[in-house]
Amino acid sequence: MVPKLRSLTSLFAFILMLPAYGQYCLDDSKCRSQLLRVEVAANALGPGNVQQLMPALQSLSQSSFLQNALLKGFDLQPLSFPHSVETCAREKAEGDPNFQSIDCASKTLCSQANLSPVVREQICFKLPCPILEGTLQVGACASVQDIYPTTISFPGQLEIQNIKLTPTSVNVVGPRARLCFRVDELQLNMSAQLALDTANTQLPDSSIKIENINPRLDQPHEACVSARVDLTSANPISDIQVENPSGPFISDQMVREASQALKIKGLSGYPELTPELLAEVVPALLHPLRASIEEGIQKSLGETFQNELEKLIRPVTAATNGQSLYVNSQGFMSELGIANLDVQNQMARVECAALKGAGRPIPPSHACIGLPLFGDETITPDFDSPVINELMNLEWKTKGKNITSEALKQRLIALKEVLLQQVDEYPPLPNDPPSVVAMNLEAHQATMQRYLSEYVDPLIGQISTAQLEGQLYNFIEIQNQLQRGQSANVGMSLPEICSATNPSPHAGREIPNCPIQAYVDLNEFNKVLERMWETGSMCQTGRGKFVPRLDSAGQPMLNADGKPLGSGCYMEMSGMGCYLKSAPQIRFDSVTKKYKVPLELEKCFYPGVTFLFMNTGVGRFGADFNIDFAFQPKACNNGDFCMESPDVNWSVVEGSGSQGLGDDSWLQSIITGEIGKALNSTLGNTIRIPLASGAGALAHVPLQAEGRVDSGPGFFGACLEVQEEGTP
Repeated sequence: MVPKLRSLTSLFAFILMLPAYGQYCLDDSKCRSQLLRVEVAANALGPGNVQQLMPALQSLSQSSFLQNALLKGFDLQPLSFPHSVETCAREKAEGDPNFQSIDCASKTLCSQANLSPVVREQICFKLPCPILEGTLQVGACASVQDIYPTTISFPGQLEIQNIKLTPTSVNVVGPRARLCFRVDELQLNMSAQLALDTANTQLPDSSIKIENINPRLDQPHEACVSARVDLTSANPISDIQVENPSGPFISDQMVREASQALKIKGLSGYPELTPELLAEVVPALLHPLRASIEEGIQKSLGETFQNELEKLIRPVTAATNGQSLYVNSQGFMSELGIANLDVQNQMARVECAALKGAGRPIPPSHACIGLPLFGDETITPDFDSPVINELMNLEWKTKGKNITSEALKQRLIALKEVLLQQVDEYPPLPNDPPSVVAMNLEAHQATMQRYLSEYVDPLIGQISTAQLEGQLYNFIEIQNQLQRGQSANVGMSLPEICSATNPSPHAGREIPNCPIQAYVDLNEFNKVLERMWETGSMCQTGRGKFVPRLDSAGQPMLNADGKPLGSGCYMEMSGMGCYLKSAPQIRFDSVTKKYKVPLELEKCFYPGVTFLFMNTGVGRFGADFNIDFAFQPKACNNGDFCMESPDVNWSVVEGSGSQGLGDDSWLQSIITGEIGKALNSTLGNTIRIPLASGAGALAHVPLQAEGRVDSGPGFFGACLEVQEEGTP
């Protein structure tokens, strides 16, 4: 096991977020061995647990997934021209005989050929026929005064080209989950075709095509999306509703501004469409389209919310019965490397500094809370550090490292928005003229943009490049089925390493009367660790075996400090740099009932130890180390496989010590003392097996360890339960 594996939480979170990246596989073949198996009892996630979706909804509202999912095209179905339902209902209620047989709720009323002309004239949208005659077709209307459009069709999709959402509230009331947000930016693009009833006229055009309908939101708009959730149903998400407390999205001002760029075909009565003409004709043409645009926006919001919410809960609902799902492995595997784990704390510090600088509160549950600050102090919600300092530290910690974490990349993308909202540290003075205030504001904004271009954007690019170069496996196979009285069984396998014939060591094992049990196949996990070592995904830099750099005489080279030069899987621990000789493997000791993890480190080098009692003097050393630590199995932090206070034993490989390590001098005892402090500091903390890797793109149903575990050769199992509301 690699040292200092911190914050590898949320085993269940990983299972819940996987479908966001995959598609259903038509091949029914499944791996018999499984890296991970989770069984959820029928009553573990019932209607009463909907409240437990709150963390998932909060994370979804704040993530880029929902917003990015809206940036696409949505199909709009052809429809009849809308009519005035209010007028129809009023006339019918007042006893007008022309309306007694009319279905005022019919959506095709105005396109019905047998509709009474009297009714049509009162409730259907119409255009004055002279508008269509223009200057080139005078008299083409004959005696017809009004032209009735019959249907609206849409040659292309409604495209949401830009949208910016700011969540305002997340609630779960009874069985309904509700998410509200402020739409700060919205830009649409679409085209439409209006079919016209030109009977009894000589008009050459029977339709009008309007292209480049491109309205932009003119002011922030409040909206809410809600759905009924039943985790025990085959259709867990239903009754999607979109609420518009601010009224319609499309305002009169948006229509006027959009009319300036329209392209219209079908008004052949005019030699050209001048701005003056457009100002007269376009509002009449766009008026009936507004309802269609509104419907399209609401449909896209509702469908996207439903899809994203289903991805959260799909693996543990009846809807996944008997399905096998292939997903890209990058989102999971990229989280496991030492470099990714090493930078997590600093990323948390950057986020908290950015939140504070933007005037936002730091959530008490944020990962930065409790990190070391000064001496024995730790970071609290009052943490206030210049964001540039934390960004520079982040750059230093990531420079040249194998950073591949998709979760980290998404956090950096989200950070950009917060940075652009940073409050100027030097607010204007009361007597500053407007020109000075504007100049200072412009300079501050330029500084924030510089932070993005010099620190954040390059790191996002570095992660993207490392992800392309460091792919471990192509796919993860997710197997879902219902069994044992409607309990849900979710299995995760890596087809490239799993066996189609041999079941996992945990096959058939179970913890009696356990609501949610999770089992890990440690044999398969060890194969993952080996592959990570080979590809470099585990390492901070380099990959695989150490290969020394040789001089012209064929001798190993050292740098000026005496550090061995070469390539291989390199890692640092408490100031000492080492090459990992082979991939760590987890083994179960049937005698002690403990799990053991040996580490073989070679070419370790410590650049210097200052001996304070001597006031001066620096020692350096190098050696190969064998480290062995054993621990009792435990489930913690949402069911992670944890090692707490392991028994750590280490020794120097005989004959490998150099530069003060290996002789019998007093210096050796001081150096070995420093090594012991470093190793115990690194390995003495809680270490978690990285199966979930904090997959964190989406939140999860909160779980807690029930207390029971099942351990043995090649497997580890833990009993979990849904965390009660209000439980810390």
